[in-house]
Amino acid sequence: MYNVIIADDHFLIREGIKKIFENSRNFKIIAEASNGDSALCLIDQYNCDLLISDISMPDGIDGLDLVKELKNKYPESKAILITMFTDETYIYGALISEADGMISKDSLHKDLLGRINSIMNGEKYFLGKSEKELKQIFEENKKFSKKVVTDLNELSLREIDVIKLIADGMTSTEIAEKLNINKRTVDTHRQHIMSKLQIKSTPELILRAAKIKEMIR
Repeated sequence: MYNVIIADDHFLIREGIKKIFENSRNFKIIAEASNGDSALCLIDQYNCDLLISDISMPDGIDGLDLVKELKNKYPESKAILITMFTDETYIYGALISEADGMISKDSLHKDLLGRINSIMNGEKYFLGKSEKELKQIFEENKKFSKKVVTDLNELSLREIDVIKLIADGMTSTEIAEKLNINKRTVDTHRQHIMSKLQIKSTPELILRAAKIKEMIR
């Protein structure tokens, strides 16, 4: 029997996943977490064969970094990311995190158990993309990583400070406390960053921030 840990900030999603597994003889949910930091502690505490994690969680580390930590510490464990986002940028993030699969939250009830069984047997599944499509996504986004250097040239030093903390999963309030500035100032920096880098959504901002931070570590 495989031991499973679930990480998602939405209670109903976690309950839905548990419902799917409740009659399974092959999988046992041993722990659940509502954020990445708690999930990381659980990974260290339990013998986890499979991690199912939301790709984007508001507090602490996100699903991508959580998978990286899991694979670094326990390379034999499997990791599946669940998401509402189907943008290829997120698929690229899942690939470089070394996740074994990526499943849309919209199709959890009809896909989850079947996909997981396949993944536990060594297959990969990323939103139904073919191996050829995944290779193309990887190569195109790899080129995009070079754009990070250009992004840095667009930002002020303070904006770089802010975007690094966004990558750490901090809220505007937490960033304000960390940098000893007003929350409204942080929100203004966020708006300027999104405008300069032509970012249209908060999830895209978080992923872009993670790429920028990775480049300047």
